[in-house]
Amino acid sequence: MNQDIYTGKKILLTGASSGIGLEFAKILSGYDCKLIIVSSRRQVLEEIKEDLQRAGKAKVFSYAADLSDLGAVEKMCGYFVDNNLAPDILINDAAKVSYGYYHKLDWESEYKQIILNSITPIYLIRKFLPEMIKNNFGKILNVGSVAGNMPSPFFSTYNSTKAFINSFSQALSGELYGTNVQCATLLPGKTNSPRFFNQPYLKERTGDSSNFASPHEVAKYGLKLLERGKDYGVYGTRNKITQFIKRFVPRKILQHVLRKHCYSELLEDNQNLIYNKKNRSQFYRNLRQIKAGSYIVYTLLKFKFLKKPTPVCVTFQITKYCNLKCFYCYANAEKFKDLPDFTYEDYTRLIDEAYNLGCRWVRFLGGEPLTREDIGKMIDYAYNKGILTEMNTNGYFVKQKAQQIKNLDSLVISIDGARETNDKCRGQGAYDKCLEAIEVAKDLGIPIRLHGCFTKYHTQADIDHLAELAVKYGAAFNFSAPSPVIWADDKRMYGHPSQQQVAMLHQRCAELKDQGYPVTTTRIGAEYVKKWPKPDSDVITKDDLKNLNFPKKSYIPCLDGKLCAEIDVDGMVYPCAGHWRGGINAKEVGLEKAWENNFNLHCVQCNYLSNIEQSLLFHLNSKTLIEVVSYMFGRTKKNN
Repeated sequence: MNQDIYTGKKILLTGASSGIGLEFAKILSGYDCKLIIVSSRRQVLEEIKEDLQRAGKAKVFSYAADLSDLGAVEKMCGYFVDNNLAPDILINDAAKVSYGYYHKLDWESEYKQIILNSITPIYLIRKFLPEMIKNNFGKILNVGSVAGNMPSPFFSTYNSTKAFINSFSQALSGELYGTNVQCATLLPGKTNSPRFFNQPYLKERTGDSSNFASPHEVAKYGLKLLERGKDYGVYGTRNKITQFIKRFVPRKILQHVLRKHCYSELLEDNQNLIYNKKNRSQFYRNLRQIKAGSYIVYTLLKFKFLKKPTPVCVTFQITKYCNLKCFYCYANAEKFKDLPDFTYEDYTRLIDEAYNLGCRWVRFLGGEPLTREDIGKMIDYAYNKGILTEMNTNGYFVKQKAQQIKNLDSLVISIDGARETNDKCRGQGAYDKCLEAIEVAKDLGIPIRLHGCFTKYHTQADIDHLAELAVKYGAAFNFSAPSPVIWADDKRMYGHPSQQQVAMLHQRCAELKDQGYPVTTTRIGAEYVKKWPKPDSDVITKDDLKNLNFPKKSYIPCLDGKLCAEIDVDGMVYPCAGHWRGGINAKEVGLEKAWENNFNLHCVQCNYLSNIEQSLLFHLNSKTLIEVVSYMFGRTKKNN
């Protein structure tokens, strides 16, 4: 890294009056150089010039100009040449942003934005690059944006101008190969630049800018690109992960996601663009999901390549109490009913420990989670830490506790098919309560998944009924067989379906998926169940791998022990429901030690579709990832 590149050089910096540009100026003023700062705000620029000269070593020059006026830009360039201020180093930072339906935006303002963001930078480069090449030295830093790689609706002009800068800069860098002139592109994400987001309608959409990247750190990173001779840099780990993942998302899906989640319903009010409350809630929810999801993928990549365990998903059995008595539910074990629910203080302590260990996805199970009076506080505590939250419910108390669940990222409503079958399994009136819960969750804008437990009483008609219900309410759906808990000796006690019924379930779900229904069951997961190599048992153990010759790819190793944790009401920690009551207590030894106790499990995989699909996801199976992304963002024929 060479920081001497600034000494004795003439450095031209645009957009120097605020944000990243101002931070560039502050850093560069510490070098013995000639620093030329440019902005349209003359008075502010003069004040900054005086501050920089008092605090730093640089000789600072200021030039006020409207860089969205090419005539003014040309005049400025002539002034620099005439006064021997043609730059050795050029930093193009000046930019502006607009937001809204393109056909409703003021054309003159959009035109000026295009000039400022795209034309002025390349004009300056064209003006000063020949002299840089002649002098055998020059450095150009163009501030692009990760937004330039995202065709976001309602930011059509801004994102397109940044796409141009991103592409132009990389192309020019290729042209300059073999010279001593460098062209680098800096791609920040959302940065805490108040003036950039000062428009009221835009500030609402970006949320609390204090959570954005520091402009000082972004500027330092950009200068490091110049110092290290790099030609491209994305600032921030999460931005890097998002840019990487985007490569594997089909264009149509990406377009749909951005259209659906980028403030899709705009209204005009007092000349400002606003959007309704539900869309705002949906927008913030999806910002959180992208942020947490990127971290989860980053964590899974670390495990895949560095074998570093992290409890990315933690399930809390927050109560054993339930108002229903579904005959197949393992939580109905009466001998555990005397266990008291852990306190809210226990919960927050465990959540803090989980977060520090890397957890970004929490699931609330029971019993019925909504029987707890403090469920809203529990959801909000995880929500405020940036953790994705999902809850399973039988639907009875959703309407009553609507305001307490509004911050959920996903609500899983347990409904076992058509009314007759559902009420036979769950109790009279349960079906109607599920429909009521679906309506409430839909009004709150909470993504819904309908989950059915497939028993010996179910038929194809129940599968089809849930499929149509999912389409009607814009939800996803799936069925699974009762959990294969290892302490249950008699599956018939839990209404376990026959192998023929399970085969029919998977076959029908595959057919519905091909027809465009929002089935979350993946094809590859169903295939693993279908070719399960141990028909006499639901569990493959380490001994089996030694003694039996299983066909290649007939199973996929489970990663629950190293990437998940389930915490029972009394603090017992185990990897999954199959090991219920088999762990040690986190309240006594701490979550980290209790979770590490699950690292060396004797089992390798079980014939339970949900576990198999989770394992495929944790292994970053490409086919599974594509299917998950598709149903997460509604890309099905029936609900598109």
